Amino acid sequence: MNHDLTSEDCALFRCPLTGEALQLVDANLKQLLDGKESPYYQVSEIESGLINASGSLFYPILQGVALLLLPVYALAMVENAPKANLDRDKAQVFAYYNDLNYIQTDNDNILYSRYRTVGRLPPRFR
Repeated sequence: MNHDLTSEDCALFRCPLTGEALQLVDANLKQLLDGKESPYYQVSEIESGLINASGSLFYPILQGVALLLLPVYALAMVENAPKANLDRDKAQVFAYYNDLNYIQTDNDNILYSRYRTVGRLPPRFR
């Protein structure tokens, strides 16, 4: 668990899609997320998360950050869970940035996959 959220903090949060209260989930996370997939992140990398009161949506916490601002990051926990819809332009921009396949260097610089495929770093990182 790599976050500073407490149950009291979570009482302030609401599900962006349903407006329901959110609860912190740390225990039994592997069992809860078994078989779930996301096109935006590796489910296996989820440290903990927030689930809405009805248990229909789960918002992951990755690298200490709760992904609540963009509801498309939510994992549907039931078949008929509400879904976030982005308009066409936002969806294209969102998909573009998710397809960049960036890598992070030891000194926290971000490099994009095009440098990985070329096999050399850009001049400022050599």
